[in-house]
Amino acid sequence: MNLNQFAKGALEHCQGRYTTMLQLTEALVATSSHSDDLQGVSLCFDVLDAGLRSLGFEVARPEAPEGRPHLLATRPGSDHTAPTVLCLGNVDTIFAEDYPGASFGVHGERAVGSGVADMKAGLVVMVTALEALVALGCSDDYRFRVLVTSDKELGASGSRELIRRIASESQLALVFGPATAEGAVVRSRRGSGRFQVTAQRTQARRRSRNSQTAMPSSSWRTSSPVSRGSTIDNAVCASTAGCCKAGSGSGLSRRWRP
Repeated sequence: MNLNQFAKGALEHCQGRYTTMLQLTEALVATSSHSDDLQGVSLCFDVLDAGLRSLGFEVARPEAPEGRPHLLATRPGSDHTAPTVLCLGNVDTIFAEDYPGASFGVHGERAVGSGVADMKAGLVVMVTALEALVALGCSDDYRFRVLVTSDKELGASGSRELIRRIASESQLALVFGPATAEGAVVRSRRGSGRFQVTAQRTQARRRSRNSQTAMPSSSWRTSSPVSRGSTIDNAVCASTAGCCKAGSGSGLSRRWRP
């Protein structure tokens, strides 16, 4: 199967799963998963867990040092030398359950709600894309790992080392965040960093050009930043363009239905 045949087959598969994708996006969005709501986070993991297990993934819930759960799933390829692809995402959001406009809704061709773009629809796209690979018989050509964290909106302080370790073992990393407004794949994003600047005043004395009188002056020293955000090498953001277009569908379900 060449690339064009694969792309056509994958697109047809995803189009056939469109109603289910919309329902699963609604199920995830309807489940509040603010970073501090660990119960909601676990419920979102349950949705993803069912979908990944149905595709032959082994799923675990490793905990960060502070006790916060994450989801790590692995599907080994038939060839142990096959390249490893990491699919990366997060379920936590910045919106509490009572946030106005947090509920799921469809307006024309646009779906809205807490975490639709960042990145619950992206997680549905991720699992559906993996499902397409299995359906087309291409999944054994790679070793797939899925890492979904619960502290991204907190700066990933607990999952950072886990992300670094899993990413270092992968040949390709795909982050299923939103696309650009034009639908293009995002290859990098702005980050934020924390800096601490320490200034120390040192008294000095100098002489004026036309006088022997000593004049006070000051010199300043600053320290370098003590910490800053980290990035993942070779991470590529996968586009979720079009995944939130509205469609008909009922029967909200929190279980993945293959």
